[in-house]
Amino acid sequence: MKNKKVYYFVIVVLVLAAIAAYFYWRANRAVAPAKDVSPAAEGASGLLPEASPQASTSPATGTPAQAAHKATTTPAPLDKAVYSDGSEMEPFGPDIMVSEVVYNGTKFSPASLSIKVGDVVIFKNTGTTAFWPASNPHPAHTDYPEFDAKAAIAPGGSFQFKFLKAGSWGYHNHLNPQATGVINVSK
Repeated sequence: MKNKKVYYFVIVVLVLAAIAAYFYWRANRAVAPAKDVSPAAEGASGLLPEASPQASTSPATGTPAQAAHKATTTPAPLDKAVYSDGSEMEPFGPDIMVSEVVYNGTKFSPASLSIKVGDVVIFKNTGTTAFWPASNPHPAHTDYPEFDAKAAIAPGGSFQFKFLKAGSWGYHNHLNPQATGVINVSK
């Protein structure tokens, strides 16, 4: 009789240990992060919101410790495009065109560029002085307020912008307003 009680006790302990192990495994398993790249996730400027380094307990990131570990130990791949503020661009689809406008210290080249809504333009500084691309008019930048680097871009640096509005968008170097250009965006 005593052996039966020990036998049942061992079985109950094993069942409880199995249940605890299952819940521990379920809570700590790796889950691929979900990334919302819907148009609603993009701001009015066309930039994706910056990823928050705060820990989350959502199923997409696991426990706060796992989220913090991932945020501090996983460097961004070198082949991913980033905006000038360091935030990551969403993957480009086959219908997204990326164009480059070069500022050489005195002028933009090409001075006129035609693209489609959703395309990205990279403004690259090859000159020896800083520049600040922004929409017209100077100094208010109100024609397309989101199209504004909001800071000077150092020599060798660049500013990327995704055009989400159709129209003819004149722009200038805020630091040298005589340097101008236009981006023609069609649907």
